[in-house]
Amino acid sequence: MYFSFKSKASTSYKKRILKDQTGQASLFMALFATTMILLFAFTTNIGMLVHAKINLQNAADSAAYAGAAVQARQLTAAAYLNWEMRRAVKEFLYYYMIRSQYAAMPCFPTTVTGQIIGPCASAFGTPSGDARHHFEFKDPRETINETNGPFIPTVCIIFDPNNNYCQKAGVPGIPEFQGSGSFGVADPIVAAVKNATNQIIDRKIQDCLGRTDINRQFLIAWLFNLDPNPILLTVGNDSADPFPFTPGLERVGVLPRMAILRARIDNIEEALNLDLSIEGLGSVTLTESAMGSFRGLVGGNKTLDYFERPIQAYLSAKNNLPSVDKDNGIFSEVELTELLPNRGGAAQNPNLKNPPTLVKFNNIYTRASFANSRFETRPGSGLDRGNCFQVREIRTIPRFPFGITKDPNVLTYYAVRLQAKTRLLFSPFGGNGIVTLSAYSAAKPFGSRIGKDLDPTPSSDFKPMLVARGKLVQGDSLASSAFANRFPNVLVSSDDYDAEVAGFARNGHLGYIRGAMTSYNRADYGPRLAGAYAPWEIGYYTVPANFQTPDAMGLFEDNPTYYGKYYTQSAGIFPVNGSISNDLSFLRDRVYQNLVGSIADELTLRGQFQAFLDAVLSDASWANLFNYMDSTDQVRNHYIPDPLLNDEPDLRQYAKLYGSRYTVAGMDQDQRRQMTSWNNQKTAADTALGIQPESELGLDIGRSGYSVRFISFDSLRTGGRTTNDPEIGVDWTNPFDRLDAGAAGPRILDDISKLKH
Repeated sequence: MYFSFKSKASTSYKKRILKDQTGQASLFMALFATTMILLFAFTTNIGMLVHAKINLQNAADSAAYAGAAVQARQLTAAAYLNWEMRRAVKEFLYYYMIRSQYAAMPCFPTTVTGQIIGPCASAFGTPSGDARHHFEFKDPRETINETNGPFIPTVCIIFDPNNNYCQKAGVPGIPEFQGSGSFGVADPIVAAVKNATNQIIDRKIQDCLGRTDINRQFLIAWLFNLDPNPILLTVGNDSADPFPFTPGLERVGVLPRMAILRARIDNIEEALNLDLSIEGLGSVTLTESAMGSFRGLVGGNKTLDYFERPIQAYLSAKNNLPSVDKDNGIFSEVELTELLPNRGGAAQNPNLKNPPTLVKFNNIYTRASFANSRFETRPGSGLDRGNCFQVREIRTIPRFPFGITKDPNVLTYYAVRLQAKTRLLFSPFGGNGIVTLSAYSAAKPFGSRIGKDLDPTPSSDFKPMLVARGKLVQGDSLASSAFANRFPNVLVSSDDYDAEVAGFARNGHLGYIRGAMTSYNRADYGPRLAGAYAPWEIGYYTVPANFQTPDAMGLFEDNPTYYGKYYTQSAGIFPVNGSISNDLSFLRDRVYQNLVGSIADELTLRGQFQAFLDAVLSDASWANLFNYMDSTDQVRNHYIPDPLLNDEPDLRQYAKLYGSRYTVAGMDQDQRRQMTSWNNQKTAADTALGIQPESELGLDIGRSGYSVRFISFDSLRTGGRTTNDPEIGVDWTNPFDRLDAGAAGPRILDDISKLKH
């Protein structure tokens, strides 16, 4: 039996529950509102976080670009100074290979237009006759006094064209009155004649031997002179002044001058490799308080300019961020860390404190020999006393400098980590909503060149872009011996490829330089034209783009000038990490380093030549040089003449008439040819413009100096092609991974880990 019944109480309870529904909507609304608030807070935080991250990344990019821009300016400054080193070599070659010989040659090689001078044509044939070095003159020493050589250009100075000892193998002596027969030696007249004759002969011998000292002194002066107003050359009156007045240090010998320029480049190299952790700051991380510490690091030869890279980077980052410590989303505790590469790899410059982590300048030098004429008297059968014969004295510089080149295995770049704290409006993590953000960026200078590597075959004793071989045997055959004496030469024309038959050994080039001096009766035009920007240097050497004519392309009105026509470059001589001093004699060791070689080489600098050398490089001479430089503001600044001769209208016009092959100022669109950046025709043929493959003469070249571009951290980690890299596939010696970072190692590894994502 089935029973059913309803409880009155149960029915009443159900009805009561069903009727009480008003609280559910409130609960759902509360849950919905909470969700929406959380979603709003989350969205707001994400938006603020993304906005902050974008701002921080933009600031990091600004910092990397600013630091790389400083590097670009420093590399451009080094390029200018390296071209100055090349100009110094060319001006020296003018004195040594042209000035010291042309007056002594029976026939100067050619006229301005390259034609052999009148009476010489039939005697010496065509301009290509002498395979040794194309000097079209017949040297009497080679046929009488020095049949076994070596034959290289030789300093032989004359003061009277009508008494040219340099053109003679030897000058006969004076017959002595012997007295015989009825004339006895006791006869007072005979005795007086003999005495007078002996005095004349003795004077003639002194004159002969004295000419040796003159030639030695000229060679010393061109190699080592320190006196900008030289009084070293006290004998004779040289009508073609070997030291024409030019503001600056053009009259200083080539070796001290090169040492001064290298010392200036040293300071640029030091700044490029600046590591704040070893410079007194103790860390490579910059903060607002650390910025104030820079003034405490300044002193001696060190100025705030030395710290320009980190200062500019930090200020660029900070100024590209919203104001600090104000409202929500604003940054605080901004930190900039310079991400420096490994310290290993390239050998360090012994004159620098900072290791070459970001740039390395290699010195270019080679063994070179020079000669001066030596005059001697010779006793012997059939020779009258007082004779005078001419031979060469060889002087060898084991490490003759040619400038620097940028090491392609050391990449110049600037990488940073920018870190800052920002406060979010809503934060579930406490800490008042403050989070720490980081951003990374890297940039590098590119597009220009410090200079060409002139030593592509370092293992070879013969370097075709640096030196030309002398002749060992009579005739025109070249010496094949590895020990043959070689004299320096510099390539000039765009088609030059070998110092053996080009550069300052070309007849046309010699006549072109001589023609400028004779056409305008200006002795100073010789070295100025010899040192001018040459077609071979286009694309290889960066020269200052500073012109003072309104229609000249590249006129920069804000460029400082000296005497209204010289580019002024700030580049101190004294080591930035050295003690303050007014003594330039520290450069003497650098000059002497060029002279360190074999015993045989050292012997060529001893004797009377060594005595002259010691006097020239004395403490007093260095002091005089400093006083001159200090009085003309050249201790800190360096003055560079206009490379395109705009300051000398006559010389520029002469170059356009005769010198398109030897001087850029004589070429069409010469202003554009000094530009080296953004050149998309460097390796492209353009037959319409006459540009050959691999040419450096493209007209669509761009600007002078280094530019900046951003690069990826992946390329910094893996390595690749570097700035100025002559070969594809060269590995960098300074990858981003810092293996010897010490206590900073974990931080750097953490940075690298973040950069991989």
